[in-house]
Amino acid sequence: MDYIISLSELITRQKIHQAALVDELDFNENKMSQLYNNVLLGKIKNDQDAISILYNGRDQMGSLKKLKQRLYHRLINSVFFIDQSGSNYKDIFEAAKTCYKHFAAAKLLIGNQKNKVGIDIVEKTIKMSMKYEFTDLNYLFSSLLANYYVLSDTHKKKYEKYIALQDYYLLAISGENYIERLYRTLGIKLSKSSSGLSDEDFSYYKKELNVVIEKQKEIKTTKFNLNAYLFQANLYLELKEYPKIIEIVEAGLNFYREKDIKSTAADYSLQTRAAIAYFLMKDYHKAEQIYEQNLSITSPQSSNWFATYNHYFAIKIIQNQFSEAYNILSKVINSNEFDKTHPLLVQLFRIKEAYIHFLIELGKIDPSQSEEKPIRKFKLSRFLNDTPTYSQDKRGANISILIIQMLLLVQNKQHIKIIDKLDALNMYSHRYLRSDNTFRSNCFIKMLAKLPDADYNPIRWERYVKKFRDKLNDHPFELSYHNLDLEVIPFETLYDLVVEMLGQK
Repeated sequence: MDYIISLSELITRQKIHQAALVDELDFNENKMSQLYNNVLLGKIKNDQDAISILYNGRDQMGSLKKLKQRLYHRLINSVFFIDQSGSNYKDIFEAAKTCYKHFAAAKLLIGNQKNKVGIDIVEKTIKMSMKYEFTDLNYLFSSLLANYYVLSDTHKKKYEKYIALQDYYLLAISGENYIERLYRTLGIKLSKSSSGLSDEDFSYYKKELNVVIEKQKEIKTTKFNLNAYLFQANLYLELKEYPKIIEIVEAGLNFYREKDIKSTAADYSLQTRAAIAYFLMKDYHKAEQIYEQNLSITSPQSSNWFATYNHYFAIKIIQNQFSEAYNILSKVINSNEFDKTHPLLVQLFRIKEAYIHFLIELGKIDPSQSEEKPIRKFKLSRFLNDTPTYSQDKRGANISILIIQMLLLVQNKQHIKIIDKLDALNMYSHRYLRSDNTFRSNCFIKMLAKLPDADYNPIRWERYVKKFRDKLNDHPFELSYHNLDLEVIPFETLYDLVVEMLGQK
């Protein structure tokens, strides 16, 4: 039933009419039509709903199963006819739809001994497929043509042409498989590591970097080169060579311009790396410009839309533009699709919500001055339930949660609970915050641990934690794969806010 609901959302009634597949869905008394329409209306969400509406509650599970299978296959067939002429389906997506449909049609024709008609479709379609670099299709098209011009209609020149293409695209497919795995494994290592790549990893990926650059001289497909540029950008981000990232991104964007191919996915992916590089070089204005550009080419409330705002929020926070950060948070968490996006993105914004609440209580943000919809009332117990993944993490990603819990307890003068929380924080810090990447977190937690000793007096606390504050200065905040979400508010700023909060008591 979940698949039927998902397909029904994609294939609207209008698209079904355009597909001329309305015979069984145009009669209200027809069970299939009733199932489809009630799914669209949201009245049928599971088998029990369907039994109740379609069979008056009678046990007809066997009949329902057959009915669902018929509707499912009908919707699958309709996918080939959906209207993709809108703003979200341009250029490369529309070309892909056409090329894959034509390949399927040609195979069916050739399989039914209609070789000339099928080959005519192939020869016309391969031109478009080659323009948009559909490597798998180019290999299949060139294979069909090579076979045809050696077996059915002997033509040496054409045969040699398509054999050469077949060899090139086979090489390209191998290269694309190689770079995709390399790019993926690097991403997995970076996402799982709390301290960056090991020396052994660096040695391996630097060696592979040279292989990738050599392959780029030979393989010119968009898929290979996009992953190649992204792999290089990610590796140089780990190496902290930020100007090199911008150079690589520009090379990638030029690659697409020279091929005269418009790819929103490529633009978004490459530009995101450049924005992070500018952020790390403290060119916040340039980073903001790129994020604004990415938002203009991204579908509202898509995963990329949420991910872009996650970075954009950080820029506003690091510049102490707290009211603008509030506006971003409100726009995101009040959006219709927020709870449906990637769970980790949802949790990241829930963590940000807790810090924004802290700033509101401190008087740094006045929600009444915002044109955005107010965010919900904050509850600590609900916050912990909303962030289960990070709450249970033992590699450092839940540091931001532990710290905001502590700050909220101080803000609400719950001194007994603060002592209990400090014991847990100290134990956590001793066990898990022992890498260079979590050095700053460890310092700040030790600073918070001095609050009871200082009797929550700001002047005394500043004196007690001076050596840790100096260490933060010696190890300034830097955005990376490993601390993007560890410091929702940079600890230097958070330190100043804590001093201010203590002074208000």
